[in-house]
Amino acid sequence: MTRYPARYADGRTATTRRVEVVVEAAGLRIHETGDPGTDPDAAPGGAHATLAFWPHEALRPVDPIRPGRAVRLACAGDDEARLVSDDPRFIDALLAAVPGLGHRGRWGRVSWRRTAAWIGGVAVVLWLAFVLANRLTGPLAHVIPTSWKAALGDASVEQLITLLRSEKQGNTGAICRREGGTAALDALVDRLAAAADGKEAFTVRVADLEMINAFAAPGGRIVLLRGLIAAAHTSDEIAGVLAHEMAHALENHPTKAVIRVIGVHALIGAVTGGSRSADIAAGLGEVLIALRYSRANEADADRIAVAMLERAGIRTAGLAAFLERMAERRKDMPKAPSILSTHPATRDRIAALPRRAGGPAMAEKEWLALRAICDR
Repeated sequence: MTRYPARYADGRTATTRRVEVVVEAAGLRIHETGDPGTDPDAAPGGAHATLAFWPHEALRPVDPIRPGRAVRLACAGDDEARLVSDDPRFIDALLAAVPGLGHRGRWGRVSWRRTAAWIGGVAVVLWLAFVLANRLTGPLAHVIPTSWKAALGDASVEQLITLLRSEKQGNTGAICRREGGTAALDALVDRLAAAADGKEAFTVRVADLEMINAFAAPGGRIVLLRGLIAAAHTSDEIAGVLAHEMAHALENHPTKAVIRVIGVHALIGAVTGGSRSADIAAGLGEVLIALRYSRANEADADRIAVAMLERAGIRTAGLAAFLERMAERRKDMPKAPSILSTHPATRDRIAALPRRAGGPAMAEKEWLALRAICDR
């Protein structure tokens, strides 16, 4: 039987597993990835690793099934679990086995009056959630224990890299750990953190992905992508981008964004009886990818970044130079470089960034080591 790649969350833990799914006559059999057997009664090593069996009649689409989009499935009686696949072969096989699935809702047929009442109730809850989220995210972000922020940041980064890897953003998505590059990066982070008065403990990593981007997650977790380092001309440019992301972390911008989304998801789950932990965990990476900071947030991050660079004795022109070059690239590209999508840089904003004197962010040897951090 054909096995299709998918991702599975059991709803009891925050872990999302890579699995293989077999479309059988009576339902979907979900296997651990790499299970050598197709016999559901076989034993390991010979041993099968069936994680779950979902009967066709119990399947429910979490979102409407549309061509070209990943399918997300739930199962009646196992409401917390989620199965996600973007393999078009699986979607075709699934709809062939369960023709009515594309029109099947999670609650069956209801009257239009009940539907209208339900939609109205959800709209009210969402409006209240939006109002409360915007008023409470700031205070909550400041009182959440540091250990919680760190755990939230680690989960966000894990999901972020998983999502980017699945979108084929180049190479493995693994964390780059070449010794010389790691030492050079850690030294720069320590230098900038000291200039920030030690207000936050930072963990900065480079992921082996070709997108030109950087992300700040809760708990001082920051991810630079290999493509960003490759696109930089000098270590001052990397220092400028890094200081900008660190400034977002100091201002709790990523924590506020994640809290806002988690709060809305939790309220929707409470109203509809839908998923909670599995969907929330899977959504953390999506929050970072889709995150758009306000102009005020970006201006604050620019101001703090420049101050950090000055106190660290690093030339401040790097950030402006990098954003200026990315803005020029956008003119010649149908799609803007990712860093301009997530951190839109207007001409006014670039012009407002001061160019102040200082030394280089790294010695030439360190800069070359950082550029080779993903080499094997």
